[in-house]
Amino acid sequence: PPPQNLEDTTRLTFTELQERLEQATELIAKEQLTAEEREEQQRNEMAGVEEEIRHHKSIKAPKQQPYLLNLDNVGDWVAETLSDEVTYLGTDTISEPVVGARCVLLHGSEEDLSGIGPQHCCFVRDIDANTITLRPLPGWATYIEQEENPLENDLVISNGQVILLGDNFISFKLIEPTVAPVTARNRRTMLTARRSILDETVSATPPQLDLKESPKLSIPLIPSLKLPTKLENSAPIPTLPALPPSSTGGARTPRLSIVQGSVPDDVVESVYRHTFIFVGRANSGKSAVRASLSKEDKWFPFFKKEVPATKPTFGVERSTLKASGIVGKADLTFVELSGNSSFSLLQQLVPERRVTFVICFRLTDDNCSLTNFRSILEYVLCQSTSNETKVVLLGTCSDVSKLDASTITAVVANLANEVTRFFKTRQSKAEMCPQVVAKFAVSNKDRTVVSVGGNGSVSKVSDLLSWMADYSIQRCKSDKDFPNAAIPSRCMRLALRLSNMRDQGVWCIPSHEYKKIAREIDVRYEKSTETLQQHTQLLHCWGLIHHHYRHLHLRKTIVLDVPWVTRVLSAICCCIPSALNMKTIDAAASHPKTEDLARYALLSQEIVQYGESLPFFLSDVRQSDPYGFATLGILSVMLLRSLFRRLIVEKNYDSEDIDPVLELLESYDILIRGSRVKTSYDVIIPTNHTLIDDIEIPEVVEDDDDPPESFYVMPACFVGQPSISLTLHLPQMLFGPHYKFQMSMVPPHFFARFVSRVSRYAERLYLGPLHIQDSNGVPTTYNEHCEVASARLWSNCAWIVSSPESRALARMVNNSLFITFHDYAHDEVFHEGLRDVVHCLVAENPGAECQEQILCKKSLTDDEEIWLQKTENLNSIERILEREQTALRTARGQAPPPMENDMPDDGPIPLIRPNDVEINIQDTLASFVADSMFDDQTLRRVEHALHLIGRGRTTDDVERGIFLETRGYDLLVDSLANS
Repeated sequence: PPPQNLEDTTRLTFTELQERLEQATELIAKEQLTAEEREEQQRNEMAGVEEEIRHHKSIKAPKQQPYLLNLDNVGDWVAETLSDEVTYLGTDTISEPVVGARCVLLHGSEEDLSGIGPQHCCFVRDIDANTITLRPLPGWATYIEQEENPLENDLVISNGQVILLGDNFISFKLIEPTVAPVTARNRRTMLTARRSILDETVSATPPQLDLKESPKLSIPLIPSLKLPTKLENSAPIPTLPALPPSSTGGARTPRLSIVQGSVPDDVVESVYRHTFIFVGRANSGKSAVRASLSKEDKWFPFFKKEVPATKPTFGVERSTLKASGIVGKADLTFVELSGNSSFSLLQQLVPERRVTFVICFRLTDDNCSLTNFRSILEYVLCQSTSNETKVVLLGTCSDVSKLDASTITAVVANLANEVTRFFKTRQSKAEMCPQVVAKFAVSNKDRTVVSVGGNGSVSKVSDLLSWMADYSIQRCKSDKDFPNAAIPSRCMRLALRLSNMRDQGVWCIPSHEYKKIAREIDVRYEKSTETLQQHTQLLHCWGLIHHHYRHLHLRKTIVLDVPWVTRVLSAICCCIPSALNMKTIDAAASHPKTEDLARYALLSQEIVQYGESLPFFLSDVRQSDPYGFATLGILSVMLLRSLFRRLIVEKNYDSEDIDPVLELLESYDILIRGSRVKTSYDVIIPTNHTLIDDIEIPEVVEDDDDPPESFYVMPACFVGQPSISLTLHLPQMLFGPHYKFQMSMVPPHFFARFVSRVSRYAERLYLGPLHIQDSNGVPTTYNEHCEVASARLWSNCAWIVSSPESRALARMVNNSLFITFHDYAHDEVFHEGLRDVVHCLVAENPGAECQEQILCKKSLTDDEEIWLQKTENLNSIERILEREQTALRTARGQAPPPMENDMPDDGPIPLIRPNDVEINIQDTLASFVADSMFDDQTLRRVEHALHLIGRGRTTDDVERGIFLETRGYDLLVDSLANS
């Protein structure tokens, strides 16, 4: 009998049989076309498409009218103005005409318009208030950008926001030409940005039209953002540069959509590439999740369930992965930060924009609360410049947890609520507050996923990977700088050139050379520095380069070999004691040169777990620092050579020449030259001594040339605390002015970076008791052959010496930085320079709010002291943009003229104590003794310092008086530090 799946043609009519025959004949004729005929047919089709494009000019919109940009080109329009009071968006018109209302229709296939209603939503424009309100209509889901849940109520939307409709998340972007977009970096007005988009992307504008020659156009041109696929592969295709080394394979070579426009060689491609940053405490399952995501289901032996084998993450690890979702394919970059607190310095190497933070936590922990990763949340907040910063919560080890599925869902949902409340509490500006977009619980053993609060289709690890691909595509399409993920080919050619230079061994270049390379690739980079900055930041977010454009020094350097620089910083971070070793190291710090290596717990025990990942030989490091001074922040040159010898050889440097690496670490605010550190006075005061001027206090001899360094100090390692008498009573003796910088949250290693930055401009820094000696054990001044005898450097205090007449005391107390000046020269350059160091550091962490205050007297007649606010928030968006355009004014640069005092005569005035008032030595000494325990020698040193200060204030010789008083204050600080 015939197969049952064959159609029974005996039941067809003659007409139906004739139609079938004609169809078969056409099909056979098409198959028999010669190669020449097929080429001729393709040429005719291409000519028809080009002719159609030439006849369709770019759409024009009135300059002052807001409009809706159709990012996905669903329908036959690109942009529609929102000039009416109410504008409906949907697939059908309203049944009854309404005055002041109109409908914008969407046309397409049922698949494209799935989930979009006849009147899906509407835009209500209030001309008086200059606002546009998005109103979702009942029965249809309307989303804003990457919000997890659809809108339920009216929402006032702003310029640049993206609206998503339907099951396919069709994207529309609101453009308000009269509003300049405000972001965390220097950007143009939207009119200029649209002209740049016209220059970058597809446009049917005739080639002879030059926008730069016609800057006063009243009507901006809006180019089409999506072209027919008939034009693909009709021009040379530049190759996308390789991603950083990956455990899942190499880079991809994309296809580019070629366009016809004013610049025929500048093509545009939709590149979907997104970065996920995995953060969390140590042993929170970050590496296991990454390994599971990179492993396909078909490779997994389901008859033998096991967790992927992983090893502890050393510093930062990067991997790339191609993933396919429902919407399309995307390139995912996974960046994992080690949970070891010693590597927290590496956070400054992680991109801060166009990323999603994946916060991992173990579901087996007894207390799953945000206290376990509060520092991570503050780090995310400090880097956030808009609500585009997204967070995914990921619970791990659900297979070994004692909690059932319903309990796990409740725990994760509760934790997400805590994180959201924490974000809103710490960041008062809603437009800068990060958002939690998804919550999951993963079992790496069973490869199952529990989705919490949405995304119900995610039930396996492969589903999670598919969700990440679709999510990445949506993030790329909603990019405000590159709408619809359209990346110009010149940006990719620039990336390719930089990638080739990296492969040739070049690991960094100065910014002026970088601009020269960009001009060689495309002359338009010379005409638009802002466009070059946009493209540079895109490559930075992709991980191809590193450009810290907010940093005073690093903005002048483009790092090409990001993995190599990451390994350099990871090596130096091995010297930072972790939280577990802080108490042990602090307790052993008072015993110099102990043989039990108690202070060396980090390098001898904890670092061993990283094994072959270490970029240095552990045995060489131990031999270079036998007494463990590295964990106290004292790094000898011999130790630094042992740390970086293997890394230096990789770049074809001499194994002993580590100067390039040390210069890099100084630029990253990690190391301070030992010659800039003021050491302790090794002077003995006799018991029966009464004469003041007889005691010889050693004075550091200044050298015009920088001497060869004997050691470096690393403030991030400091664990010492100043005495109470120093922090409580010394500020009362200083003249002023007195400044306070109060922050909503303290960025990681803020004070350590402040001290490192100040060391570039100050003459000397006293950072705590530091005793040095020569090879025979005799105390000496700093030289290239000196050795450290003992050290107990402060983690939150510094005595800054700017000149023989100028001093300042900096103290970090909780979330506030206090700076008190003691300056006989009234050096405004010193004052403004030190304040600007703080301003610049705050601006590098744009999510942290900071108020600057100055201590004042209530009035000329009222001596009550109050803190007067000078600046409401140093980290406002406007101030960040302004600082990015100006250089830091320092003690070695040109400071602006001092600000005039606009306070009323009877209002608050800055507190400046007189410098000619005699001090009561006995009362002052008694206040010191009441709060600290002094031995006899320290007591005599403090008394001697007070006598020097008193003699300096009462002598008739002004110059000698200043000399005696400043020397007395230096001795007093050192004496109190050793108490």
